[in-house]
Amino acid sequence: MTAGIIAPMVEAAVGRWSDREAQDLSDIADLAMVSCGASLAAVVLWSEGRVTFRTLAHADAGGSLADTPCALVMDRGGEVDIEDFARDPAVAHLYFAGAETALRSCVGVPVRVADVPAVGAVCAGDVSPRPWTPVQRQRLSASTPWPGRLLG
Repeated sequence: MTAGIIAPMVEAAVGRWSDREAQDLSDIADLAMVSCGASLAAVVLWSEGRVTFRTLAHADAGGSLADTPCALVMDRGGEVDIEDFARDPAVAHLYFAGAETALRSCVGVPVRVADVPAVGAVCAGDVSPRPWTPVQRQRLSASTPWPGRLLG
């Protein structure tokens, strides 16, 4: 399956979802936040370079922060694990020094459909620098098949 076929499929699927499917994805974000002990978590789906669906769970962090780790997953086409944005030269420019709710760490995994690299991401993040354990990454990865099935 090619990316050219996936983009319309994502938009069509999101357009026909009932409140139940959207709630299922919201539950996945909640589960990701709790199972990773994070300040925020998100499920984001893309179509042709733009967000077509976003759901967010957050304890005490700002909602717009969720786009950063999910966008990194999409840009890299794979998992992201950043302990401290401020100290990682590849992403330090994304850290806003002095901002009380600045995202400092994140972990994210792609949502895949068939053989397309990524159509979205499930991510967790925190406003404090922190390492992400293998168990937390595994829990996050375990949540990614469901959004992909909803697109099929």
